[in-house]
Amino acid sequence: MSICFWRSESKSGLPMNNQTRSLKTFKLNLKKNCDCKREESVDFTLTPQLDTVSVLVYHRGNREFLLLKDFRPAVYVSRVSELPENKGKDLRDIDWAKHEEAIGVRLCTESIDYTQYHELQDIKTTAEMTALKAIKADFGMELKQDHLQHIDTFITGLDGFSAHCFIYYAELKNESNAWRSKESLHKISLNEEAVHILLNSGAPLISTSDYYALLWWWFTKREAISKTWWSRISTKKAVVLPEAEEDTNAAERAKTMLETINKLNYLNGDQPKLDDIRLRKISQPATCINSTYTMHFDTVGGHSGNGTTKALDMVSPRRVDTLSILIRDISDGEKGRDEFVLARRFRPAAFFARLGTFKDKSGRLNTNLKASMHPPDWWYTIELASGMALLNESDDDAVIRIAAAQLGYRIPKGKLEFVRKLVIGSSLLGDSVHLYYAECGKEDQIEGQENREKEEGVVKVKYTARYMLGKQEFTQPLPPSVFVALHLALNDNRL
Repeated sequence: MSICFWRSESKSGLPMNNQTRSLKTFKLNLKKNCDCKREESVDFTLTPQLDTVSVLVYHRGNREFLLLKDFRPAVYVSRVSELPENKGKDLRDIDWAKHEEAIGVRLCTESIDYTQYHELQDIKTTAEMTALKAIKADFGMELKQDHLQHIDTFITGLDGFSAHCFIYYAELKNESNAWRSKESLHKISLNEEAVHILLNSGAPLISTSDYYALLWWWFTKREAISKTWWSRISTKKAVVLPEAEEDTNAAERAKTMLETINKLNYLNGDQPKLDDIRLRKISQPATCINSTYTMHFDTVGGHSGNGTTKALDMVSPRRVDTLSILIRDISDGEKGRDEFVLARRFRPAAFFARLGTFKDKSGRLNTNLKASMHPPDWWYTIELASGMALLNESDDDAVIRIAAAQLGYRIPKGKLEFVRKLVIGSSLLGDSVHLYYAECGKEDQIEGQENREKEEGVVKVKYTARYMLGKQEFTQPLPPSVFVALHLALNDNRL
């Protein structure tokens, strides 16, 4: 297989994203030899994104998670553009100021600037240094590398977008509460009960990557921390667990914390009000499924009383929301109930995310990449079957069509269940996804399903949340959205 790619250009001959900071669109041409000994050539549009780190910070002394609360452009654009009054409108023609802004909760996050750590030879060290920098910037604490525990690394993004997300865990044991004094409009702390409600709420307040990190903590850290906590506060006699009334108070405190989130009540000052949004569309070929915009959003008021203007490159599909389906195959009775049907996808973006860079050591665009030097599995990911509804097609009909085309199952509407809405991607960019679930048997399989599985277009996996989180055993890593979907779809495996 050979690769050739070039920067996409506008009619003026300039790169389409000439004035943007992070989203540079490329045209990718793949040539490979088929079984029939003829050469096949396929073109793709590819937009590499910035790699990021996310850090889950937990204060063991207070039993609190240190999080940040942010305006989420991707969620906001998704929700507002799908309102009846805005259907069919170009994003630049929508009156953004009249709509309530979309707020979400996120982990401590930072984009990786590889040029800043050019003397480092490995990506791992660069990611760790970026994580420490993010903790200092957001919480004012200087930690060392041995404070960090690596949870997992994912390839994020959809379709033609690729990036790494390195997820870490940092636990504060004897540190003071100095982080509270650092002036920030975004800091917020949640106790374990509040996080429990957050994870099981129907609103997409956090991205799937952050959701995965919190799931990992719940299944791998919570029990050990709870034992240590009770042994520390108890006397030499038997540990006395709290009474039911105290548990009720804890739940009420958790609800109050989430109400605090919804009311924009920060630890330090008030959230600046979103005043105006302006979108500048980047010129792209009509064949592109996605459009790239530069978003400028203004805020007024807030802690400092001054307004700010921020610019952000973002990608918006023609129809923003994606539809995804998770199928649980129960054909073989109890044994089969552990099998879930996922799609194995050929994704050039995944290859370049694993490759790590488009440029050579001198910083120039590398146009001589040899695909044959890297594992074939780098081109594939295991994902939820997903797609978008056609014009005038209902979401249910679209999901049924997607399941038949990608997984080989014909789902009766009576078996289709809407689970919830998710946010895929990083804390700023991303895509809103409607997650559906269905339990199917042999009678629902379309003829030729066995051949489909042999061709590696469909993958069946077994899942146990508390053993698989942070311990991926697949050649092609599962994205966090799959873990979150598996967790949410299983009533007997909820938190």
